Amino acid sequence: MSLVVTTVFRMPRNLADLQVDYWKMQAEDARARADLMRDPDAKATMLEIVQKYEAMADRAARREIIRHHPD
Repeated sequence: MSLVVTTVFRMPRNLADLQVDYWKMQAEDARARADLMRDPDAKATMLEIVQKYEAMADRAARREIIRHHPD
């Protein structure tokens, strides 16, 4: 008897969606790490990294909008 396992994996519509999701996940991970930090300087640095990741996600999203609406 054989067992067939089917995995449903929803792929993003395109690479830009993948990039947006990637940078958002990086920001979430960095934010979670910052929440665990006790040192104020380290926490502030990690929150700056969160802002950079969020900016990367925003840029990727803007590139996608421009790609679809070049006017």
